[in-house]
Amino acid sequence: MILYFPSPRHTFNSMKRKLTLYAAKTGIEVYPTEVARKKAREGAVGIRAFSMEKREEVKMRMPPYEAYGLALAIERLARKEEGKETFSYHRFTTEEGEFYSKLSLERFTRNSKGFIALVLERGKEKSKDEKRRINVPLSLQQALFLAYFLKNLAYEQSYEEPLEEPEEVLEPLE
Repeated sequence: MILYFPSPRHTFNSMKRKLTLYAAKTGIEVYPTEVARKKAREGAVGIRAFSMEKREEVKMRMPPYEAYGLALAIERLARKEEGKETFSYHRFTTEEGEFYSKLSLERFTRNSKGFIALVLERGKEKSKDEKRRINVPLSLQQALFLAYFLKNLAYEQSYEEPLEEPEEVLEPLE
């Protein structure tokens, strides 16, 4: 009798959940990530839009509840014939200045087929020159699968892990 033990890197729990969808010259990748806070590490969802033609990318990180909201927005737009929704707008400051990242959705029809475009934009506040914008048109099938994946990933990434374990202080026995 031969017993088969699967390699640990092939087990379901050790696999990294990641979704990559491609359009004509662009694509989008959704993956689990973390945010380090002062006292804890929190789960988050990362989104990366990329252009294969221009060799550019725009990354965005959002808390799990926003990823779930994005999934609901995709499902809501899938039911409509046309529509547009600005979903998320984040501002942040670095050494180089103030930046923003924006995610919007647009539902459109081409050749009697439905599409939802995810548009990720990142740029410097108050500057029209320094911005990157990547538009990823997805078929309805791809967009609805993305929504399903986002819902599940949002659930998995809803955790908080303390950075330091508090040391237990024992009282001396008398």
